[in-house]
Amino acid sequence: PIYVWRNISNVSRSGPGKKHGGNFIKFRLHKDKKTGAVSAGRIYLFNNTALAPRQGTGTSGFITEFKGHPLTGVVSLNNIMNVENPRRNYSVKDSNGRDNRFDHDLLPGRTAFSGSQEAHGIKGTPRFAPGWGLDPRTLSGTFALMKSSPGYDQGTVIPNFTDRFTGSAPDIGAHEAGTPPMEFGVRA
Repeated sequence: PIYVWRNISNVSRSGPGKKHGGNFIKFRLHKDKKTGAVSAGRIYLFNNTALAPRQGTGTSGFITEFKGHPLTGVVSLNNIMNVENPRRNYSVKDSNGRDNRFDHDLLPGRTAFSGSQEAHGIKGTPRFAPGWGLDPRTLSGTFALMKSSPGYDQGTVIPNFTDRFTGSAPDIGAHEAGTPPMEFGVRA
């Protein structure tokens, strides 16, 4: 399995020299050359934040199917899924997926699900606390939500990932309000 948690994604590119954004997670199934079996390992996405950057191109999709590769085995909880164009781009595109669980995510972009998902998901745009962003000198930053933002105290408890939180429930996104600034880089 792959675990991706408490990450901040800001400026994204789909490839070298490209100007449009890429996905936060790009999904493809694996086809065994000997047996022909198609499989994918479990992917767990917990409390990540894809930002809509002040400058540059943001994430084009948080996680989407890719050319005949339906999402399989994805568990997504408490993520902020900003995309560069919420009217056009998908926060999640899972129209042919199976064995997935999406819930308690903040979804500013479009969604397509193969079945019932996001029972506690929130459609809306996050609002970050004043002074949010990365200080490039210290490689630290604040990415917590404002109390009035969708997603504030609206996440779910994930054992061993969100056991400690301030308020009545974990916040959606990478940075819990009321905690110290996040640190980045090899010395974090």
